[in-house]
Amino acid sequence: MSDDLDSDVENVNGSTAVFTLANGSNLAHVDAGYIQTGGADLFLRKQVTSHQAIIGQEYTYLINVINNGPDPAINVAVQNHLSQVVELLQAYPEPEDRAAQPLRWFIPTLAVGETWSVELTVRPLTGGVDDSRCCISTTSNDPDPSNNCDGAPINVDLPVELSSFEAHSVGGAVKLVWVTESETENAGFFLLRSTDEQGPYERINEELIDGSGTTPTRKKYEYTDKNVLQNQTYFYKLADVNYQGQMEYHGPVSVLVTKPQEFQLLQNYPNPFNSETRIPFVLAEDGFVRLEIYNLLGQRVRTLVASEMTAGPQSVVWDGLSEQGLSLTTGAYLFVLQTGERRQTRKMHLVR
Repeated sequence: MSDDLDSDVENVNGSTAVFTLANGSNLAHVDAGYIQTGGADLFLRKQVTSHQAIIGQEYTYLINVINNGPDPAINVAVQNHLSQVVELLQAYPEPEDRAAQPLRWFIPTLAVGETWSVELTVRPLTGGVDDSRCCISTTSNDPDPSNNCDGAPINVDLPVELSSFEAHSVGGAVKLVWVTESETENAGFFLLRSTDEQGPYERINEELIDGSGTTPTRKKYEYTDKNVLQNQTYFYKLADVNYQGQMEYHGPVSVLVTKPQEFQLLQNYPNPFNSETRIPFVLAEDGFVRLEIYNLLGQRVRTLVASEMTAGPQSVVWDGLSEQGLSLTTGAYLFVLQTGERRQTRKMHLVR
């Protein structure tokens, strides 16, 4: 059996080979560095421990490259297109250039059955999807390139899904209210204040306002900032803190602190009345409120309000009925408003 060498034979891909080696029924074509033999079937897999992550919580994934043969793979290039939602913290082994995109590793030769791996540690910077995609290429003939790329996307969630964050001027102070639709490993909240939208901002609560940990249900939070001046505009930011101590900022929201409203019980209207009347009043601050009706003997005949109410103008309608739902007789009645240590009384007339 003899070996024949022909330097000018068309190969199976239609390109001119530099060398074509023939040895019996076995052929190997060599052209411009591209080696075609029985092939090096490369397989790439991206291994992740979870398909969920939260902002600021670092995680690690592996890129494994396996040569299933039957021949060694020559000049293998591994590339990882890093997602924009994460930053690279560590890679082992190191890529050729950490600042490059995509990250790249070069493997001169990968033997049959050999596995090459790289471990990457990243940290999410924003919410979204970490769709970092890994791919390999080789100058060897790869008979099945369909398994040369893998994505394994990872959903990056916000530690807190905030649906609202508001600031209101109430009683000469600022009432801050925020609502979360869900929370993931949320330790709690800090609030920050500034007189300029651009800052600097200072933290106003020394102790962390406790969060709800991990919950899929809606939660409402409130905080009152009393260390403010009238006729001054303030800007507020909300920072949620996860179990690892990382913070995500929301806002800012702004509010103009106005003069506190006075506690007032206003005259009912109409007065006198027959079927119903409206009783208006103004609350200087949030708190528990009682609004009751008395006859002139000092007997309570109806409780209209016994609950928490917010500061500002309010009103309640009375239908002239007693607590038992009975029609009261014609005459004068007292209506009494009380919240905390404040109490005011007015008189009205019911006519049947």
